[in-house]
Amino acid sequence: MRSSIGPFLVVLGLASTLLIVLLLFQVVGLRDDLQRAEERVATLEAAVDGRDEGVTPAELRRELDELRSWTRDWLIATDTGGAPGGDVGTPAGGGGDDADYATLVRRVDLVLERIEALDERVDEICEGVPVC
Repeated sequence: MRSSIGPFLVVLGLASTLLIVLLLFQVVGLRDDLQRAEERVATLEAAVDGRDEGVTPAELRRELDELRSWTRDWLIATDTGGAPGGDVGTPAGGGGDDADYATLVRRVDLVLERIEALDERVDEICEGVPVC
């Protein structure tokens, strides 16, 4: 005596086997993706560990504060007091000779160099950090 449920059970068994095989392929693929992600994390951790850790946020703030105070002092030193007819390009204290202007240009160049160096350092530090 044959049961009418027999063919249905065979088809159900084959479908279950096919589903299990597909699930195994999916798991193997996910495992490979996980291994690649772990390798990438290890590479990124090595890159972060290899960076110079000598600069702290406090040191960056100190450098910025020094730069601000130096710029403020420079502005005070070159201010004409807003006197009518005063030459904005003439430093306070008069003079206005070529030596004063050369000193002023050197100081401005120094400020620009320090700003560029600080900007490059901040970019270097924040290169791999998504929050920066």
